[in-house]
Amino acid sequence: MKTFINVAQMKLASLKEGQFVETGGYYVKGDAGQAKYLIVAAQAADGWGDHTLANGTVAVLQVGSIIDVLQFGVILDYSTDNTPALQAANDYLEGIGGGEMVIPTTSAGNECGI
Repeated sequence: MKTFINVAQMKLASLKEGQFVETGGYYVKGDAGQAKYLIVAAQAADGWGDHTLANGTVAVLQVGSIIDVLQFGVILDYSTDNTPALQAANDYLEGIGGGEMVIPTTSAGNECGI
């Protein structure tokens, strides 16, 4: 399985339908946004969970009914508007009939900036 450092690097690739790939993080390797993707033919992509690649194919996030918001690009900095990323995560769960959205916490137990 081909591994990319992050989503931005994956989006620069020209990948074939049917391939599975993974990322080491969403923005940077190790940021807890790592995920697996299935490459499919060109289709609508939300840009948060699913990503259009350089050759027009789409990387579709492969997760089950429990998702981590970091896999959809949420930034935990208390200043970023994470509404689009959270909406994409919510839309994904609605599309599969429901599930659980995991929102990371700090060591103090507070939600991290969202």
